[in-house]
Amino acid sequence: MCLITNFTETKTLTPSEKMKQFLVFVVLILVFGFSAAGEPDKPKNPPTPIELICDNLPDNSKDRLRMPTRHDRAKCFYEDGYLHLTFEYPEGNATISITDIMDTPCLTQQFSTTVPFTLYIGEPIEPLNIKVTTESNIYIGILNL
Repeated sequence: MCLITNFTETKTLTPSEKMKQFLVFVVLILVFGFSAAGEPDKPKNPPTPIELICDNLPDNSKDRLRMPTRHDRAKCFYEDGYLHLTFEYPEGNATISITDIMDTPCLTQQFSTTVPFTLYIGEPIEPLNIKVTTESNIYIGILNL
């Protein structure tokens, strides 16, 4: 038996009154729990695509490739402080170097091109140069928000 006291009288609760209080308590927890969860966070801004250009082609017009080549071997985009990088065809281990427009090194990170790579770079306040060096190619791009 449970006793409720309001400083003037004491009342004993019946089992059905205990169940009502318990159900009200559970419903309140569920209502406030779901309202606190709300909707999942949505990205603040849409993803910013970054065009990565393969930079290791020879400069000689005689040696340049004549057929169209794949331009989307590496896909890169920036979203909410994170830089996402995916390779269509894995090229082994790679190093990403991020510098500012004065070529001051900001960040260098090694990764594997076999899986999508995500790197937190924060909110840049100026354009950033992105250079990805794989075992076989060099890709260069600019992040300009």
